[in-house]
Amino acid sequence: MRVLVGVFMVQLVVVATNQCGVMARVTSVISCVGTNIVRCHVMEVPESAMSVLTFSLQADEPQTKAILRKLSRLVEVVETLCDPIDTAALHDSPALQTIPEVLRCSPSAV
Repeated sequence: MRVLVGVFMVQLVVVATNQCGVMARVTSVISCVGTNIVRCHVMEVPESAMSVLTFSLQADEPQTKAILRKLSRLVEVVETLCDPIDTAALHDSPALQTIPEVLRCSPSAV
């Protein structure tokens, strides 16, 4: 078994338009840099054309930066937020706490 040095758990939150194929494009970006998706959760935002995709990833710093850069090029992606995961304080993640603000500022939010 190969152990990767500098790999840590990352929480990636992607706010994107709720359209066919968006999740496939986002997961393709993640996999193309060789990052493992440990967990994924998708939440549709009621009365909006938006979805929040939350991923737990095993990634090093260069992979994380590459993912954020590539996701910023997808037109369906409104916002990306990324934090290292502290499993003891996962529910207090700054990325998750900023989602309501991102949705209020989004031009697509109703």
